[in-house]
Amino acid sequence: MVRTTLNLALVVFLTLLGAIAVSGVQLAYVFAPPVPGTIYEVTITALALLAWYRWQGESFVRAPARRAASARIAIGCGICLSGITAVQGYWLLPAALPAELTTATASAWGGASTLIAVSLTAPLLEEALFRGFLLGRFRRHCSEVTSVAISAGVFAIAHFDSSRVLMQFAGGALFASIVIMTGRLWLAVVAHGVSNLSGVLEGSAASLGIPEQLGLAYPAIWAMIALLAALDVYRVLRNTQWYATPGTFCHGASMVWTADPIP
Repeated sequence: MVRTTLNLALVVFLTLLGAIAVSGVQLAYVFAPPVPGTIYEVTITALALLAWYRWQGESFVRAPARRAASARIAIGCGICLSGITAVQGYWLLPAALPAELTTATASAWGGASTLIAVSLTAPLLEEALFRGFLLGRFRRHCSEVTSVAISAGVFAIAHFDSSRVLMQFAGGALFASIVIMTGRLWLAVVAHGVSNLSGVLEGSAASLGIPEQLGLAYPAIWAMIALLAALDVYRVLRNTQWYATPGTFCHGASMVWTADPIP
């Protein structure tokens, strides 16, 4: 028991170290001139995609998407997390970009780099680290609920952003649940990317001054939207037959499927 606890603590420590490295890799473009920065981001993303293909290519082929269900899950996650961000920003701290990132996005090239980083680079690298590595290790020794909670907590802590901590924890829980219930790590990547991009919804509302116009109704409306979106994601996850053998899930960090997928 003690040895297992120490091993899991080491996994958390390594994950946090990995998160620092991942953040540095995906955001290094902000310290480079605009055009080289974009070239760097495209290169890093291409290498990440190649690594993912070599790692998960066979599993992806064996587990084709349930397209309608997958789309609903990704969009539902994005709407849910946008709602949580809006509520948190109204009651606690509004989300704010770091000064370096704000400067980087001022140019068209910087904006393109940020778009690539948010929609592709971050989801690819972070899902491999937090769901592929951390969640997979914890599932070998802990219950599914415990594994989801711990991986979500570490995911939130690793972002070092108090203005988004509730959203990050909820996102970590959603993405981990997707992996556990569908066995599709790539679907968590898609949901992560859509969720990152969906921040434009809440950001647009704030820029239009809607929070001030609606007052307390603003967080109430977003809270209801987030709840309905979360319930829809849960319903789709539960009601979709992701495997030929119902109730069969993938196990371990390798994310190799243990049942034949439905074509």
